[in-house]
Amino acid sequence: MHNNGTVADELRILWDRTNEPEDILRVINALFSCLLIRDPLTAEHSVQMAHLSYRLAEQFDPQNAVLYFAGSLTHDIGKIGMNDKVLKGSGILTPEEKGCLRDHVVDGYRLLCRLSMPSIMLDIVRYHHERFNGSGYLEGLQELEIPLPGRIAAITDTYSALTTERPYSNAKSIDQALEVMKRDSHQFDPLILQFFFKMMNHQ
Repeated sequence: MHNNGTVADELRILWDRTNEPEDILRVINALFSCLLIRDPLTAEHSVQMAHLSYRLAEQFDPQNAVLYFAGSLTHDIGKIGMNDKVLKGSGILTPEEKGCLRDHVVDGYRLLCRLSMPSIMLDIVRYHHERFNGSGYLEGLQELEIPLPGRIAAITDTYSALTTERPYSNAKSIDQALEVMKRDSHQFDPLILQFFFKMMNHQ
């Protein structure tokens, strides 16, 4: 399990390579600290996603790669206001509770907007549940209607969710997770997904 000090140190090293303002870095660290206190499993998932998003961004948007790391750390920040039954429960959710789960995207996006976070971070929180075939939410966007940060985040969020232990599901192995994503490949940007598979098979 990562602690906030480790993550903050990693982010500091990456941040020092950019011209991004220091006050943004402090806000990101504070937000991640809140998430870590509220739900360590979601925080762990976010850290894994951050590393993967950074590696994909190095290929597809290298000048902004650090913001993909930061945006992944905060992509689920809207979950801090979610009740425990939805956030940490292991049972089947009611339609109302499923709606509450979806609200974390709106809540997180609004929070980051109020804090004037960079646009890439806003795109990650807003679009990480959109799907390339139009089956996602909130807006049901498809293909290149989804901004690049959302298309990258959809892949890394899905993989990390599959391989992270959750109250409602056991963590899958790397091979099992990749098989699921191959089966559901129509949901993801094919070019980015192809690179992701190569990346995971050569680590």
